[in-house]
Amino acid sequence: MERSIYLGNDLNSRPIVSFENTENFCMARALVERAQALRTRSSTDEESAFEAEGVYPDQYTEVPRVEFFKSLSFGKEVKEKSCSCGVEKPVTVNFTATDDWQSDLITTTQRFSQLFSLGHLSDLVITFADSNEVIRAHKLVLASASFVFERMLYTDTKEALTGRVKLHCNVEGFKWILNNLYLGTSDLKNVVTAILVFDVAQLYQINGIAAMCKDYLRYQVSLENVSEVFSVAKTYSEDVLMNACLKKVSGSWSEMIDEHIADMTDELWLYLLQRPVLPMPEVKLFEGLVKWASHQLEYEGSETSPSNIRGKIERFLPHLRLLSIPSDTFIDRVVPTQVFSPQECTSILMNLRGVSSSLPSSVRCSKVLHSRIDITPETLRYCVLTRMSEGRKSQPGTVTEMILLKNFTVSSPILLHQLHTQDGSTLKDAQMILTDADGRQVGIAKPLGVLWRFITPVFMYANKSYTVSIDKVLVTRYAYKKEFCSHASDVQFKGCTGDNYIKIAFWPAQVKP
Repeated sequence: MERSIYLGNDLNSRPIVSFENTENFCMARALVERAQALRTRSSTDEESAFEAEGVYPDQYTEVPRVEFFKSLSFGKEVKEKSCSCGVEKPVTVNFTATDDWQSDLITTTQRFSQLFSLGHLSDLVITFADSNEVIRAHKLVLASASFVFERMLYTDTKEALTGRVKLHCNVEGFKWILNNLYLGTSDLKNVVTAILVFDVAQLYQINGIAAMCKDYLRYQVSLENVSEVFSVAKTYSEDVLMNACLKKVSGSWSEMIDEHIADMTDELWLYLLQRPVLPMPEVKLFEGLVKWASHQLEYEGSETSPSNIRGKIERFLPHLRLLSIPSDTFIDRVVPTQVFSPQECTSILMNLRGVSSSLPSSVRCSKVLHSRIDITPETLRYCVLTRMSEGRKSQPGTVTEMILLKNFTVSSPILLHQLHTQDGSTLKDAQMILTDADGRQVGIAKPLGVLWRFITPVFMYANKSYTVSIDKVLVTRYAYKKEFCSHASDVQFKGCTGDNYIKIAFWPAQVKP
């Protein structure tokens, strides 16, 4: 059977080269493909590429080698014409470099790069809900990075059976992750990219990349991007990242008010105003709110009247400590804004000077009397919880969570700063969680040896029950089996514990009745 190679689809034209036997044809085809691959990598011409591979076509055909080189069109489709028993049958022959793609690859990175760029040996087709882009990938690579993909692609699922998956995520963020998995790319380039990648990594639980993005954002947060960073941190309850945003804003508040106040979001305002400790006087928070509200109204095309400004900031007033502002400062900087009516201003001033003990219902401000900047290491107070008796029944802890304090109450409001325990049997990334009677999380503390320090001081209300637990405990412990009752700085601490020693650091808090 004679085999010939033709340029293009015209089988009636003169063949580029013909072969008497299949062995020579296959050998020539393999050498052509190797030369193509070499030419692609080195950008050399066809003849030099063939000579570099030691290929001389006239060894296999009477067609002059120069004509062979000039006629062959690299990268274009060619046809094979089979002649057997007088029947001609055109067969498409794909001359590509993939048949021998492994030959010149040395490192794992090179091999994965070739797999990624060519889609060779791929067993997964990825499409996107919000894009027409299609990506070919390998199940094993994705499954090695995420248990979500492992379950999706290696269990009895539609995606596993069909080898097709539709993702509901940002395409650019996912493509960066693929570059990381195949090529080891780690340069996030900018905050926008980091946020896109972080969002995808969190969605599909690619935890290593998520941690990389979190660290990058933590150190790259600025006044220009703090709102965007905080938004993604809030979405995934990343307390460390939210606290980094808080420090950036509160540490440069004057610059924030002057240049970036319009970029503040509602959720960032709420997070800021709910912090018990800030390095700024309350009146600056009020002035920032008023300026922010004016920007919002201007953007909407509305009048920046005092009543409209009041409407914009009304939802934030319950968190604003107006009663901690000195009366002279209130007169000089709050009253002129006309955000509060003359009657409301009079009532607030009477409270500030201790003349009255009630506020009109229209003024829904915080009843906390002390300033956020009054809290210093010098005013910190301590209390060792003294055990009174054994409880009715011992309650075992577990290897994943231990309840340290149960039915924990204080007689007066406090700001809880840290706890000192003698227990060190926790994992490095463990955390202490303070929850209220309804099970809502109100504070998280990180371990510093035997100290547990809350990310920000936690406000504890008087005579309300709280629970303190530690997750990721290495050994089983018996928890909250002993009652305690202790006093410090006119505050009584009561509850149940199973620890031998607990020392609490706190600040007494002043709250208007």
